[in-house]
Amino acid sequence: LPENESINFIPWQYIMFSFPDGVESNRTKFFSISSPPLSQGWIEVTVKREGPFSTRMTKLQVDDKVKIRGPIGHFVFKDEYKQDLVMIAGGTGLAPIMSMIRYIVNNKLPNRIKLLYSARSPEHVLYKEDIEQFKSNENIKVTLTMTRLQEKDKWDGYKGRIDREMIENNIEDFNNSLFFVCGPDKMVDDMMKILREMGAKIGQIKVEKWGIVG
Repeated sequence: LPENESINFIPWQYIMFSFPDGVESNRTKFFSISSPPLSQGWIEVTVKREGPFSTRMTKLQVDDKVKIRGPIGHFVFKDEYKQDLVMIAGGTGLAPIMSMIRYIVNNKLPNRIKLLYSARSPEHVLYKEDIEQFKSNENIKVTLTMTRLQEKDKWDGYKGRIDREMIENNIEDFNNSLFFVCGPDKMVDDMMKILREMGAKIGQIKVEKWGIVG
């Protein structure tokens, strides 16, 4: 961000990016903010290299310029939420959830957090340092599962996609829980179906999908 400027946002919001030169078919893309709102003078987003726009984003250097608009998004974390938080993420869907967890930790909020995160393999796990730090926080329980392990991968934890059993093992008080789900369309739809079958009300579930590749 320009010197002495900041962006006021709420955890789970996102920013719209475009390039001032109009290249990349003059497209815009949305990226969730993964830094906590307390950050001043900078924001952090997580970019998965999947197309010309996101590839260019990953190659940005200091002093390169982009256009940003936002923050955008109404499905956000609010300080008045006192419930347990069950956060379910796949791949880069961890980005907005990281913003929430960092905010809760930095502000010493009392919410108990259960993070369920699926990645292709250990080398695809994002925010490894943060996740390791979370493990020492008594209010945070982290469960990782790998979906596409190779023979070379060393992993003795959960394998496969997040399922009902894994969710049930991470709920202490179902009626006093809020569910935040973020990831690819199919994963989010599957999680919504499971949570509804388990008896979750619509008001307990907040979702964000990664439906557009770019």
